[in-house]
Amino acid sequence: MKKYLAVIVLSLIILPFQSCFSQRKDVGDPGNTRMMNGENDLLIEGKKFDEVMTLLEVPKATEENSNINRYLVKGAVVFRNCEFQKSFLASIKRDGESYYTTFGQQVFFDSCYFWGDVDFRGAIIQGVLNFRNCVFYGNANFEEIECTSNAWFANCFFKREVRFQNAFFNRKANFFNATFDSICSFQSAFFNQDAQFSNSKFWKYTDFTLCTFNMGAFFNYSTFFERSLFNNSGLRGRAEFVNAVFKKGVEMKTCRFSGDLKFNKAEFH
Repeated sequence: MKKYLAVIVLSLIILPFQSCFSQRKDVGDPGNTRMMNGENDLLIEGKKFDEVMTLLEVPKATEENSNINRYLVKGAVVFRNCEFQKSFLASIKRDGESYYTTFGQQVFFDSCYFWGDVDFRGAIIQGVLNFRNCVFYGNANFEEIECTSNAWFANCFFKREVRFQNAFFNRKANFFNATFDSICSFQSAFFNQDAQFSNSKFWKYTDFTLCTFNMGAFFNYSTFFERSLFNNSGLRGRAEFVNAVFKKGVEMKTCRFSGDLKFNKAEFH
């Protein structure tokens, strides 16, 4: 089985998205390629990808709504210590149609580097989503993503703009010790269980307006270097900002706090 996994690939998108699925190209062996049908588990370690990557197989996508189509990846997707030189796309637009991806099992990126944009807009993740220890050098778009299990972004670095607007986290969302170097927006995100942002750094404008935190919201020891907004959000469980630092203030207009609220030793400048 391992010798087959060694040559499993993702098909490459060659703009304007003429190929179907993503393709893996081994460094130093460009002819060693094989198609993946979305049915089997995918495990790739220590590889460098020089082309735009996609998990979409557009011809096999099913119509979800008008102009919205969805492709199903049934197997687990696992990348460890990989480097993506160009964009990684689980969402694309083509000829006025939007194509999104549903992942039936875990999606796991461990200690990966993304030099281009990452787009998981509208993706549905039915297993654990794990991007721990990853570095995003391009824009990261996770708008309207739906995570039915735990989502992990601990120890991640987001070098450019990151978007989680209207994201839905059914279970725990962990952004512990994450660094957001550019604009960061979680506007209208829904956190059904604990949301962990402790020890994180937000270097630019940060937007948590209209969010729903059904359980704990933890921002302990986090630092907000620019303007930060939590206006019109609902925090129904514990909300902790212990030792948090707000360099340019924070807005929490018309927020609703239903549980314990802690600002012990927080700093407001």
